Amino acid sequence: MYLLFIFSLMYYFPMRKKPSIVIRLAVVCSFIFSQFVFIQPSYANTPTYTAELTVSGFSGATWITRGGGFIWVSQTSAIRKVNETTGTITETFSLTSTPQEIVYDGTNIFALLANNKIVKIVIATSVVSYSLANACGTYSSNNSIAANPDVIIVSCFSSGRVARFQNTNLSELENVSLTSAGRTVIANSSAYVTQFSGANPTWKYSLSSLSSPTSIATANYLNTFHRITADNNFVWILSGNSSQTIRLVRISLTNDSVTTIPLTGYALPTYNFNSLSSNGTTLFISLGNNSRILALDIATSSFSEVATPSPTPDGIQAVTNGFWVAQSSTLVKYASPAITANFNSF
Repeated sequence: MYLLFIFSLMYYFPMRKKPSIVIRLAVVCSFIFSQFVFIQPSYANTPTYTAELTVSGFSGATWITRGGGFIWVSQTSAIRKVNETTGTITETFSLTSTPQEIVYDGTNIFALLANNKIVKIVIATSVVSYSLANACGTYSSNNSIAANPDVIIVSCFSSGRVARFQNTNLSELENVSLTSAGRTVIANSSAYVTQFSGANPTWKYSLSSLSSPTSIATANYLNTFHRITADNNFVWILSGNSSQTIRLVRISLTNDSVTTIPLTGYALPTYNFNSLSSNGTTLFISLGNNSRILALDIATSSFSEVATPSPTPDGIQAVTNGFWVAQSSTLVKYASPAITANFNSF
């Protein structure tokens, strides 16, 4: 385009009359326009994630969480504490049973064990304590736990029991019953609990009382399998049924509005899902069977495959520029390099 500009100047200032002026103008225009046309920044839309740090030595690593500068990993009858910077396993807590879920409340680590006890690890002192009563009665699988500095919420799959516990001494405060309770998470001073049966609502409970919950209409999630997480803006529910496209349901923490995002191309049992975690910008999802990590760009609701780890990925934890994922005997950190401008010339 800058050449057209030069030719137009030549039209008004014929070279045979004013050659010095034309030449000067051409040189100046060439320099100015080169600054705008020849150097153009381009940005990668989907960053790639590569294994940056691998920690070995686990026995059936599954659930993970992040807190106090550490990644906490559940394995067979133990929780292991991993330095987030160096990848060093700094402590192993032997437990009475295998952790099924593991959460962080800002000060402590909590886990729901296969024997239905709640275990609490005080990070500052490494003191371990257990609840006296079984959190979910006699039911020991597919149960879920969430915690904040005041209370613990437990949802029990088979019995439909939803219970509230005291954070400090692990004593039960109250409980209510649902039909086939799913997963639970605490976000924005409320507890969210999914339900498998009926119209598949998500129940929003006050943390001070389990009476009179709000029913959020999420009938468009599927009812066989659930996973749940939250960030500062949304609650995210992953759900699936056999041979159907896996669905991601997003609940706004501002107004409880619901958005459904189908993960087109991913269906049970070709893929199954193990965990999901958000850093506020990207939501990461670990899929089993064919071992994929999906990254959802929260701003655009578009997703892509960013890793194909082996062995099968399980629990996942988002961090600022990537994620940690448990892979049976290893814990791996995947990171994405910063997106920078690449300057191309014509």
